Amino acid sequence: MMTIEEFQNRACAIRPKLFRIALQMLKQEEDAEDLVQETLLNLWINCQKENHYLHWDAVAITILKNKAIDKLRKKKQVFEEIDNQIIKTNETNALTHLTQKDALQTIVHYINQLPELQRLIMTMKEIEDYEIEQIAQITQSSVESVRTNLSRARKKIREKFLEK
Repeated sequence: MMTIEEFQNRACAIRPKLFRIALQMLKQEEDAEDLVQETLLNLWINCQKENHYLHWDAVAITILKNKAIDKLRKKKQVFEEIDNQIIKTNETNALTHLTQKDALQTIVHYINQLPELQRLIMTMKEIEDYEIEQIAQITQSSVESVRTNLSRARKKIREKFLEK
């Protein structure tokens, strides 16, 4: 079994080489440092189980490379999941947008088929956002008449839209 001092000496000697390899593979210093730490921890655990490795450096490098590959695969998987989610979201948004656009065009078409006064009142209230009192003044109608025409216009559009 390897002593702590033997392990520390070997670990200090190989650490720079492990760091360079990890940095080449992962491209980020923090990730490379974490990977070296994990590799040395695995080596220490394995050295406690085994007597000695004949090619200690080779074992360290192999552990490091395998761990780096695992991290890269995991990163790739996460990015693929994010990309898939973005694609699904974009498809859903596009479909929703097309559906809403189609519904709006249909409603505008139905508004244009209304009688003149109902079309005018509906346009002023729903599109131009006038108040009922303002519409009554502009159309020289009573407030009740505007409400009645607006209600009838909405009912006709709702019926036509639900028939579709």
